[in-house]
Amino acid sequence: MTRKAFVAAGALVALGLAASGSAAAESKHYKFDVIVHDGSTSFYAPVINGMNIACAQIGAECKFLGPPNGSDIPAEVDLIENAINSGIDAVIMDIPDEKAMDAVTATGKFQIVGPTVISTDETQAYGAIESLYQANSDLKGIFGTDAMTSIIGRFIQKNGLKGKVMGGGFDLVPATISAIKSGDLQFTTGQNPFLWGYLAVHQMWLLKEHGVQPINVDSGADTVDASRAGNVDPQFH
Repeated sequence: MTRKAFVAAGALVALGLAASGSAAAESKHYKFDVIVHDGSTSFYAPVINGMNIACAQIGAECKFLGPPNGSDIPAEVDLIENAINSGIDAVIMDIPDEKAMDAVTATGKFQIVGPTVISTDETQAYGAIESLYQANSDLKGIFGTDAMTSIIGRFIQKNGLKGKVMGGGFDLVPATISAIKSGDLQFTTGQNPFLWGYLAVHQMWLLKEHGVQPINVDSGADTVDASRAGNVDPQFH
């Protein structure tokens, strides 16, 4: 699983707050669905938090939906079609991009082993990482591309590889932050998913209520290492 971008993610926070404070009581009661390709991962917890805060501010009814058994893009499409057929006012969705990591693995400076698909099942993920290492015991680093990065830290810790193998990846889930604090991982890259939920909802409200067209906003990236891990709250990052 690679980095994702929300179709409707973006808007100035100040603009959303100013519009929602006084107009919520006078506006229509909107229904928004936030639909993703994997409803089982803890990565989306801050997205849900942002969605809930924004929906409370504008008085909208919002639901977070995703396939319950791991990443399943066809199932996401079905959920979106069902939402549209139900008469929902807006659908906010994520779009997985399988080629997002290509640019950083053609540099020629390292020999890349993989990529290895580790799945969203923790037991299977651990086994895949273990098999990868057993076949390549001279690995200097193992890097993930999603919320399962914490399993890399678990593997390094259980096999006494701290200081021998670097670990890192994506997303600021609690288990990954804990692994950075313990030194089993060296870094992780956040995607500010709280803003995905928060800003996307406000953009849909502005579109439905005032005709303001959604715009694309890069939610940014935030690299966290041991020096910052203690100051990161996964509910808002």
